[in-house]
Amino acid sequence: MAGLSAPVTIGGPTVQIPLGTLTGTSHIVFNAWQASGRVDHRLNGRHTIGSRYLLDDSLNSGDGQVSPPNLTTVTPLRRQSATTFLNSVVSPSSYNELRVSYHRTTSNNTASNPNSGLIPSVEVNQLGLIGFQDGPTRTGIGLAATLPRTNRSNTYQLQETIALVRGPHSLKFGADLSRHDTALLFAATLRGRLVYNTLQNLVDDFAQQLAINPPLPGGSPWYHYRYSDHGFFAQDQWRILRSLSLTYGFRYELPRNPADDLRRNNQPIVDAAGGDPRFAVSALPARDLRDWAPRFGFSYQFPHAGWLGRLFAKTSQFCAVVMQGHMTTSLMPRSSARINSGHFRL
Repeated sequence: MAGLSAPVTIGGPTVQIPLGTLTGTSHIVFNAWQASGRVDHRLNGRHTIGSRYLLDDSLNSGDGQVSPPNLTTVTPLRRQSATTFLNSVVSPSSYNELRVSYHRTTSNNTASNPNSGLIPSVEVNQLGLIGFQDGPTRTGIGLAATLPRTNRSNTYQLQETIALVRGPHSLKFGADLSRHDTALLFAATLRGRLVYNTLQNLVDDFAQQLAINPPLPGGSPWYHYRYSDHGFFAQDQWRILRSLSLTYGFRYELPRNPADDLRRNNQPIVDAAGGDPRFAVSALPARDLRDWAPRFGFSYQFPHAGWLGRLFAKTSQFCAVVMQGHMTTSLMPRSSARINSGHFRL
C-alpha cells in the first residue's frame, strides 16, 4: 500500500492520509507437562486391585493473528484421566472385572491481550484490516468474533465384564455406562462485528455491515450438555471341534438424545418469556431405543501337517512376538490387562 492515500473529510476540508504496510511477527511457544502414575496391589489369591492416573497440561501461545500486535491466540489445555479396577477370579471357570474411570478436559482460547475483548471486531477494507475469524490471515482490530472459546468436560464411566467357561462354551457379558457433563462457551459474534469499506466510513461511523448475536432474555452464551451413553453385550464362543469354534452374540446401545440438551438450554428462555410457546422448540425426536447389532463369526485352525497349516502357524508365532514386544514397551499396560480379562467391545 506504499504510495497510496485515503481521503478523509472532516468539517469541510479533505485531508489525504498516507497509507503504508504493517507487518509483524510472533514468537510461538509451546510448553507441556505430563505425568503418570500407577498402583497395583494383590489383595489375595483371587482379587487384584489397581489404579492409573494420567496428566497432560500444556500452554500454547503465539499462534493465530499477528498484526496488529497483542492479538495472538493463547490456548491453555489441561487433561486428566484416572481409573481404578478390580479383577476377581471368582472360581476356576469364572472371571470378573470392574472398572471405574474419570476424565476431565479444560481448555480456553483467547487473545494475549484480554482488553481486546472490550470492543467489537472491527474491519476497514481500505486499510487492509480484514477478517473476523481468528487465524493468521486476520488483520482486523479487536478480538476476533469467534473468540473466546472455553470448554469444560467431565466424563464418568463404569465398566463391568463377566467371563464364564461352561464345557465347550466361553460366555462373556458386559456393560459400559458413561455420563458426560460439558459446558461450552462459543462467543460467535457475541460482542458484535463492524465492517467499514473506507477510512471515511470509519470516521463517520457509517458501517456497511454490522452483526451481533446476543443471547435471548433468559439465555446464556454457555451451552450445557448432560447426557448418558450405555452399552451392553453378550457373546458365546462355542468350541464345536478341536479346530473349529463358533462365536455369536449381540450388543445393545442406548445412545444420547441431543434433543434433551436442546430442551434444557431452551427452557430458561421460555420461562423468561412468560411461557410463550413461540420461544419453545417443538417436534423434537425421541431417544433411540432400538440400537442393537448381532455378531457372528467362526475360527478354524488348519492342521500343522499341511503346507497351509505350517504357513498359518508361522504367521501366528510372528504376530505373538510382535504383540509381546509392543506390550512390554508400552507406557501403560492397559492393553494387556484387557486381553487377559477377556473384555471386548463389540
